[in-house]
Amino acid sequence: MVLLALALLTLPPVQRVAPDPAVPIGVWYVPSPSAEPDVLLQDFEVIRQAGFDSITTPVIWKDVEPRRGAYSLLAIERAIAAAGGARLKVRVKVITDKHPDWASTAEAATEFLDYVRRRLILQAAVFSVEASSSIENLPHERIRIGPGAGAVSLTEARFRMWSALAEGYRGVSFDDGANGASVERIAVGELAGVVTRNQALFGPLRLRAPSAATAVVEGGDGTVVVRILESADAMVIVGLNPANKVQKVTLKFSPEIPEAIWQNIEEGVAVNFVMGKDGPFLAHVFSARDVLVLTIRKKLR
Repeated sequence: MVLLALALLTLPPVQRVAPDPAVPIGVWYVPSPSAEPDVLLQDFEVIRQAGFDSITTPVIWKDVEPRRGAYSLLAIERAIAAAGGARLKVRVKVITDKHPDWASTAEAATEFLDYVRRRLILQAAVFSVEASSSIENLPHERIRIGPGAGAVSLTEARFRMWSALAEGYRGVSFDDGANGASVERIAVGELAGVVTRNQALFGPLRLRAPSAATAVVEGGDGTVVVRILESADAMVIVGLNPANKVQKVTLKFSPEIPEAIWQNIEEGVAVNFVMGKDGPFLAHVFSARDVLVLTIRKKLR
């Protein structure tokens, strides 16, 4: 297993050039081998209408290559074709911890990953093909919602989505334990829509390096953090309260951060910073496990 894990480290994700969407927010979807194309298409239409723009689906080595060189990718390829028909992108997660009995070497794992990548990335709907050593080691790729063990509340799902994006992750998926529509999925789809409807804003954003940090948090218990993402055209501030309690803080920024009117992108309301002697600041009260997302354009249009 150590050799298999090491093999993964040498194989970076394969991704299309200038993909669309650039920051997919989607649903974890495991296609049934017997699912008919019209059933898949119906599922995917509901997913898209809920506010998502992608699905994330696993390829488990043990199931896909039970005998060396004998690949079974029909179910995943059928799902990819249906997702494309519903205008969804597909993120493929190649899971290698559940390997077939015949495979025990890093070389075999590398061959399997290479084959799956070369075969699936050719399909137009596929956004990326990424390796993962474990199906459980996907904290931002499989946020559990709805009923069942490990599921989180809508508040927690929101916090985890924005935490992932604030740390520079280029995609998030939610898993409600079912492939069809659910109340929880529709609710989370409204959160996803903030990003999926604004790909022109979020796609080019990149996390500022720690050395370029321009925010200080005063007040509270010291756990509130601020991350700044920016592109040539825009800047996004994400404030995160990881504590399970209300925190009243003051967010202080360096003078290079614009004092002008910002927009709370989730609520669609204007937010005014106040100019202090050392730069602009904003007083804000965070609820437990709360998030504040502000954006401003750098250029007038």
